Amino acid sequence: MAYRLKNVRYQKKDRRILLQNENGPCPLLAAANALLLRGAISLPSVCIRNGCASLEEVVNMLAEKAMNYNYNKPNDLHESNSEQHFHDVLNILPKLQYGMDVNPKFTNGPTGMEFTKELTTFDLLSVKMVHGWLLDPQSEQLCELVGCKTYNELIESVVQGNEASTELHKLEEQLKKLENCSDNVWIHVGTPPAEDADQQQPEQQPQQTDGLTITKGKRQSVGQLRADFQEKQEELSKLATVGELINNFLEDTAHQLTQYGLAVLYDKLDENELCVFFRNNHFSTITKHEGLLYLLVTDLGYANVPNVVWEKLDVIDGDTEYVDAGFSRPAPQAELSAAGQRDAACNLDPEQLLAQRGQSEADYQLALQMSGGGDKKAGKKGTLDEQEGKLMAAALESSLLAYNGMDDGIKEVKDHTTTQEDRDRILAMQMQAQIEQQDIRMAQKMQESEWGRQAADQQRNANANMVDSVKSTCIIS
Repeated sequence: MAYRLKNVRYQKKDRRILLQNENGPCPLLAAANALLLRGAISLPSVCIRNGCASLEEVVNMLAEKAMNYNYNKPNDLHESNSEQHFHDVLNILPKLQYGMDVNPKFTNGPTGMEFTKELTTFDLLSVKMVHGWLLDPQSEQLCELVGCKTYNELIESVVQGNEASTELHKLEEQLKKLENCSDNVWIHVGTPPAEDADQQQPEQQPQQTDGLTITKGKRQSVGQLRADFQEKQEELSKLATVGELINNFLEDTAHQLTQYGLAVLYDKLDENELCVFFRNNHFSTITKHEGLLYLLVTDLGYANVPNVVWEKLDVIDGDTEYVDAGFSRPAPQAELSAAGQRDAACNLDPEQLLAQRGQSEADYQLALQMSGGGDKKAGKKGTLDEQEGKLMAAALESSLLAYNGMDDGIKEVKDHTTTQEDRDRILAMQMQAQIEQQDIRMAQKMQESEWGRQAADQQRNANANMVDSVKSTCIIS
């Protein structure tokens, strides 16, 4: 599995985020993006140069972050427990690409969830997970019923309520059959034992009670039986009512975000804090900017749409408003062109980018060797990695857009959303990238020529040795 990268601007710094693949958003991606935007982790330079990252590279990057947490906080965990936690993290991280089970609580705030090993992994990564599926305290009756129960426990209450409702219906049918019976009448249920048959009084002859479900062999007055049924009816009625109330709440909040929960998120999240937001079995990177909440847009369809970076979270349902890296609404021209760019980007498979990366990286290393740039790169690795990444990303984007016939559309969008200085910089980067590509191709040709010359020299040497061998051979007859 592979993830394509997208360049974004966050907190006045250039960052790269991972885009979701066809499997949809996952907690692994959301946690990684939160850390990437913070600058807490860095992608390998090979990923930056080629615009994609493999699952293994993402997992290793997060595992290293978790390991550093253990080293930096030795007092929090015993050494043996620390090693066990890290071992668990290595096993859990790859599975997070498919999702994870989250069992939220409804009265314990946005971080109220059942403790699991997966959540421990988020703690080790220093990434907080939040949700907005919360009960309004003004709903006192429902809050009393729900209490500190988790989602799974509420589902059990709903199931119990449904079963109680079915049993209650049967019990009411039995009570109807006792309406015409006097309370002082005694009845036998089923066939009484032989010893009870001799003791039975004439005035206590069994009365026909077809359909009653009572323990076989038990003798009971109708009044006592009716009282037992009514007590059972009250108990079942209570369970059925609780189940119905809880089921109504779950159905009314099926989008898993309440108005009260949204207000709590606005209140509890700190300015510029980056967390993972859980909703409807989806995981998104969430932040707070100037008092408003935003979700990071990681849809692969927006890979080539620089003006769409965040999605505003201000309503529990309804239309979504997209904003750019500066949390401003894009210009109308950008919105009109976004659909076409998104359709073109959908054809870009991260797996294909990853498959092509091997040859691209080999060409890049060859170009460095031929130009003698290996030592320079070692001297200023961080700076050059960043510059190389930008140039390679610009070249990759230019070629992909040209392939999809989107050059004009992108140019039009950039003309409306960037300054002249930015456009000159982008143009210079693209020209530099083209020059780099030409140098790489020239290096390849030079290398091929050198290999051909060496092969020819080897062949000539072999022929010369053969001739010398023939001349020095003496044939005796």
